[in-house]
Amino acid sequence: LVAVVWIYLPESPEWLKRQYENAVSMRSSGSVIASQVRIQRASPCTGWWGTKWAIVIYGIANFSGMVAQSAFASMYAVFASETFGLDSLHVGFILTLGAVASVAANIWLSPFLQKTFGDVACGVGGSLLVLLGAILIVMPDKQVSLLGVLVLFQGCAINNSAVSCGAADLTDGQNRSTVMTGVRMFKALGAVLGPSLAGEVAAHDVKLPFAVVGVFSVFGAIVQLATRPMALEVKKLVEARKAVAKSNKEVWKEYGQWQAEYGTPDEIRDLGEFMADLLTKRNYRWVTYNYELKELLKEFFPTLSVESPDQMAESYRWIKARADSMYVRASEHGAQNYQKNDAPPTSV
Repeated sequence: LVAVVWIYLPESPEWLKRQYENAVSMRSSGSVIASQVRIQRASPCTGWWGTKWAIVIYGIANFSGMVAQSAFASMYAVFASETFGLDSLHVGFILTLGAVASVAANIWLSPFLQKTFGDVACGVGGSLLVLLGAILIVMPDKQVSLLGVLVLFQGCAINNSAVSCGAADLTDGQNRSTVMTGVRMFKALGAVLGPSLAGEVAAHDVKLPFAVVGVFSVFGAIVQLATRPMALEVKKLVEARKAVAKSNKEVWKEYGQWQAEYGTPDEIRDLGEFMADLLTKRNYRWVTYNYELKELLKEFFPTLSVESPDQMAESYRWIKARADSMYVRASEHGAQNYQKNDAPPTSV
C-alpha cells in the first residue's frame, strides 16, 4: 500500500516527477496536456511538505487511538467473563450501549467541543478520557467498571472526530486524497497491532490489555500536543495559499484586501537553488558578496502598493519597464562597455 500511495497518488514525489517528465516531453509539440500539467504545478496546494506533515502528525495520532480502541474491543469480552462472570449476551448489550453513546457523542458532543476548544484540545481530552475509562474498567466494582466502558467509548468518539477533522484541516483540494489515505493506512496498522498486543499480554493477566489502552492513549495525547506548532504552521499555510493562482482583482473581490503569499519550504528552497545556480552561471560572486547582493535585491524589488488591484498592477508595470530598460542598455553596450557611471564596482 505504501508503494501504491508513493507512486500513483497525486502530490507524491514520484507522481510529480512523472508528471513533470511528461510535460517536458510534450512541451515541444505544443500539447494541451503539457499546458495543463504546468497549470496544475502552479496551483495553490501545499505540496509534498504540507502533505508529509499532515500524514505524519495525524497518522501517528490515528495509529495510537486505534491501538487503544482495538485492544479494548478485542479483550473486553474475555475480561468481563473472567472478572464478573458475564456471558456473551450481557457483553453484547454493554458494547451496544457503548456504541450508541459513541454515536451520540459524535453527533451532539464532538461538534460543540471542537468549535469551542479546537481539534487539538479535543483530541488530547478524548485521549485522556480513554485513559480514565481504562482505569475505571479494571476496578473490582461492576458498576464502576461499566461506567468506565461508557467513558472510554466517549473518549474514543471525541478523539476520533478531532483527529479526522484535524487531518482534513491540513489538506487542500489536491492533496486531500493522499493525506486521508495515508492517515487511514496508519489507522489500519493500529487496528492490526492493537489486538495482537492485547492478546499477548492477556495471556499473563486479563487486566493488562487495559494498560496497553492507557499507554497508547497517553502516547496519542503527547503526539498531538508535541506536534501542535507544526500543525498550526501547516494550517496557516493552507489558509494563506487559497489566494495563490488568482488574479489581483479576484483576490480583492474575494477577500476585500491584499493577501500575502507564503511559499512552502520546498518552493523556498527551489527558488534559492535557482537563484544560486543562475548567479554562478552568469559569473557573479554571490558567495563572497552575499550581503551586497541582498541589498541589491532590496533596491530592485521595492514594496508594491496594495491599496487597490489597479495600483498594484501599475507597480508591476513600473518594475517590468525598469527591468526592460536595464536589459536594453546591457544589450546595446555589453558588460565590458558600460559607461563609468553605469559600471558595477570593480571589486565585484
